[in-house]
Amino acid sequence: MEDLKSEKWEKYISTDLKWVDKFFIQHPSQEKIKTKVRVLSVKFSGTEQETLALVEYLADSIKHFIFGRSEIQKFQLEGVEPFRRAAAHFGSTNPVMDGKYGELMLYMLVEAVLKAPMVSHKLRLLTNVNDQVKGGDGVFFGKYGDEMSIFIGESKIHQSFSKATDSSLESLDRFHQNYSSSALSHELFIARSNISENFSLDQLETIYNAFLPGTDEYQSCIKTHPVLLVYDDAGISKIEDECTSKSHAEQLVEKWISKNGLKLSESINGKVDGYKKLKKVHLDFFLIPMSDVGGFKKSLYKAIHNIEFKEDK
Repeated sequence: MEDLKSEKWEKYISTDLKWVDKFFIQHPSQEKIKTKVRVLSVKFSGTEQETLALVEYLADSIKHFIFGRSEIQKFQLEGVEPFRRAAAHFGSTNPVMDGKYGELMLYMLVEAVLKAPMVSHKLRLLTNVNDQVKGGDGVFFGKYGDEMSIFIGESKIHQSFSKATDSSLESLDRFHQNYSSSALSHELFIARSNISENFSLDQLETIYNAFLPGTDEYQSCIKTHPVLLVYDDAGISKIEDECTSKSHAEQLVEKWISKNGLKLSESINGKVDGYKKLKKVHLDFFLIPMSDVGGFKKSLYKAIHNIEFKEDK
């Protein structure tokens, strides 16, 4: 197990480790026992919380979310654009309802912030690209604090913080309540049968064993759920109305989060207390308040598909 802890897991990451600081301000986190809450605010452009550059960056990154490095290299040698192939895995479903957009963002945050590489390019396994991905929203492996951890993600993009939190905890609770019906076994099977080609040959067996219940490697790992909550917040809209410049906006955002960050953390911890199973594992929340979540997801749809999303009337 010491070999696992001494491994430089960052070298297996596909995401640019600096991308988060380019688009977000990371505010001080709140931590209680096994629950950690981080607030990330989107950087302002002038007096607006504009997400155009963030959307384009996320869209450009989908090839790494869908394919491993060797697959991308193969496409490039064949003269095939990997972005186009990756975009085909994002179906024509309503972007406001489709969970794949949250999974994409969660993948990039876990790799860049927690420095845990994604284990399985799971979205490729869908036979129908318009389906929702069953199970966890991304499986990762690496160190969490001083311990090796299996990371199983959960992402929710909602119109309110409360609904996003409730929905994420309900999903995680269903996952843990279903241990007896093989929810975890299925998740681990998918991960070890589809290990990313980003890992070296020397690491494949190690990771396989870490995802195989009963092995020493598996028993030595803790379990961590990275949880992404993106939601509309009237506080951001109010700051857009009141600020007079980018620097003024950032001052107001910092003051607002300093005042409300602890409340958000206490709200999450209070809700976690209602789920016995979830108190036994590590939870790491990424909170991203926005002024227009629906517009953000529709913009991401357009950036990926190069067409506007048209809702059925």
